[in-house]
Amino acid sequence: MHSTKATQGRQTTWRQATPTHERTRRQGCDGPTRRQARRESSPRPAHLESTPHPRRHRILGALSRAVLPALLLGFATVSAAETRVDLVPSVAYFNPTANVVDEGGITARFDNAVGLGGRLTIWLNDAIALEGTGHFVRSSLDAGFLGDGTFGSIDLSLFYGSAQVVVGLGTEKRLLLHGGLGMQGSNYDEYIEGGNALTGVLGLGGWAPLGETVALRSDLDAHFHTTWYEVGDVRSEELSQVDLLLSIGLQFTPGGR
Repeated sequence: MHSTKATQGRQTTWRQATPTHERTRRQGCDGPTRRQARRESSPRPAHLESTPHPRRHRILGALSRAVLPALLLGFATVSAAETRVDLVPSVAYFNPTANVVDEGGITARFDNAVGLGGRLTIWLNDAIALEGTGHFVRSSLDAGFLGDGTFGSIDLSLFYGSAQVVVGLGTEKRLLLHGGLGMQGSNYDEYIEGGNALTGVLGLGGWAPLGETVALRSDLDAHFHTTWYEVGDVRSEELSQVDLLLSIGLQFTPGGR
């Protein structure tokens, strides 16, 4: 049984969908959040739900079965040999560049936020590496009407992960170009189901040595995907998303470079 919200005398059930979600149904709750005061003076957002797309579910499953074992095998193979490994715990600034809804005067987007995470880089040779990244962010989904502030807000947790190929440029390989496949995982505090979305990732990074085994590293990762919303059987326009993660951290290289 779904939660509903009376809007101008009508009962409305909202539904959210993203093209590559593997979804787990989740019921909303009425517990207070850190934005409770704002919502008490404005209409509370309705329950949103997502439904799986069978074809995309199969595609995502096939990619997971094919790509992840290959990456794990690659990591295990190079880890067994004597090779350079970089571990980078980092702080990240999350910047969603587009609205997830922009139609009929209604807009909604995620808040900018700061998160924590890191990356593991295993070098295959002097110029090529395999890299895994992960960052956890606490944010909120804010909605507005005709640009007039926020009339609804829901807190959520976001996780951005990726498996990328890194190419080092320059004589000391301090400039890094990277790209690959990623994922966005979402878990809302109330009303909305969470899920996982497949993303494409492109990035640029660099590092500066602070010592033989420590360096300062910074990266910009862009996650590309699309999303739309549904109200009953009516679906909004599908919008392209570019979610940016700017991270900075200390790079540790056991055994030195």
